[in-house]
Amino acid sequence: MQIFNYQFKPALIPSLMTTVLLVVFIKLGLWQAGKADIKQAKMDLYEQRSHIDPIRLDSTEPDTERLIYSPVIAKGRFEPEYQILLDNQVYKGHAGYHVITPLHLSGSDIRILVDRGWIPVGENRNVIPSIVTPADEVELKGIASLPPAKYFELSKENLLVDGKLEAVVQNLDIGRYQTAVKFQVQKFLILMDPASPYGGFVREWPKPDLKIEMNRGYALQWYFMAIALMIIYLALNLKKKTKQDE
Repeated sequence: MQIFNYQFKPALIPSLMTTVLLVVFIKLGLWQAGKADIKQAKMDLYEQRSHIDPIRLDSTEPDTERLIYSPVIAKGRFEPEYQILLDNQVYKGHAGYHVITPLHLSGSDIRILVDRGWIPVGENRNVIPSIVTPADEVELKGIASLPPAKYFELSKENLLVDGKLEAVVQNLDIGRYQTAVKFQVQKFLILMDPASPYGGFVREWPKPDLKIEMNRGYALQWYFMAIALMIIYLALNLKKKTKQDE
């Protein structure tokens, strides 16, 4: 094949390898771009729902998809006997726990885990911090949220020790927690409002870090690799025509 004063004579095997790699690079780029689009949609949903009026949770089974990122109001009683301290939580360089307590909604069998905020570890890790929990019925505000991936990552951790619920856990698997406590809990958490009067815990909830730009960066890298591959392929197979070739 002649292109102006150049001849294009690619070999079969290198051409096949180049085609395969080109398809792989483009598909990987599209995959990362698709992940970025999905995350952007979630972020847009977060921004949209963060400004709506609070949704009051009642005896009706909550719709997780409808509630995520929405402000909510829940009324019920805390059940501190089923409370868990989520370990390895850092606030301003200090180690601590997030206090996760189930809330039994009034007039129903529905229980929702509430992240009441951060507390420091203390001087001795072997001593569980003393946590005051209201015994009376409470009405609290917060944000319905799916916890970060590290809360739900699969773990072999057993939440029961000698038949009792483990007080401190490294990771929270909702299914494993539900099996341990023998009652059903919802698939989302309530991040308790910082202005809530129940407990003196630190509650500074950042926006979800979905790392959208990271996925977009990966997509561009794959696209650039596809372009570079084509440039190298053409450079190796385009040869200037000489008089001997005429």
